[in-house]
Amino acid sequence: SFPKGAASGIFFHDILEHLDFTNESLKYRQDLVLSKLSGYGFDPSWVDVIVRMLENLSAVTLSLDAAAFSLSSVDNAQRINEMAFYFPLQNLSRAILKQIFDDFSDQDVLKGFPEKMEQLTFSPVKGLMKGYLDVLFQHEGRYFVVDWKSNFLGAALENYQKSLLNAEMQKSFYVLQYHLYVLATHLHLKMKLPGYVYERDFGGAFYIFLRGVDATSGPGYGIFEDRPDIRLVDALGKALIPNYD
Repeated sequence: SFPKGAASGIFFHDILEHLDFTNESLKYRQDLVLSKLSGYGFDPSWVDVIVRMLENLSAVTLSLDAAAFSLSSVDNAQRINEMAFYFPLQNLSRAILKQIFDDFSDQDVLKGFPEKMEQLTFSPVKGLMKGYLDVLFQHEGRYFVVDWKSNFLGAALENYQKSLLNAEMQKSFYVLQYHLYVLATHLHLKMKLPGYVYERDFGGAFYIFLRGVDATSGPGYGIFEDRPDIRLVDALGKALIPNYD
């Protein structure tokens, strides 16, 4: 397995930020990977492992309430990497978040999650929420958020099956993270896209656990996806953002 740790995560993000998923040339991928391995001080012998990972990532089927597609069909011009977002916070507390998610806890991905809010430790805050989306891309008129995860969950593909990813998403509070990302994207699209309708134009969020993606095995491994209920997105917006509409 490729080395674990923060440096590896930054390395993977850097490669994916610069990767053209539509370019299937082996030499192109090898050159990119070798350049990044050298830049981050990793042994060049990892090149074949990382190139295989990129091949799987480009080819694996993605599907979320829409026709299946793969990242190899997403042109560079249709994606934004590391998109910054900001929105004002009128109030943010553990109790508020717990109540919102509790109201929607009948949804599979949220079952048991409100109780995990007790583990959060921060004082109520107001001010400005700032963050970055790893990728925002458009495919056939719908917009999708992607977050890359380099977490090591085990050496076997089975360690990355959907049921285990759901547990990891809750344990690491990625569930909270992607709901905030979706809220930020919703605000962005409402401003930028004339006639925008969430249910029609927003495709959903993918959390892609890079070490567990296998194109042959399909999206049942290494890929978590969700498109939150618009009522939940609006509930978050009304609770957190002044004059949310």
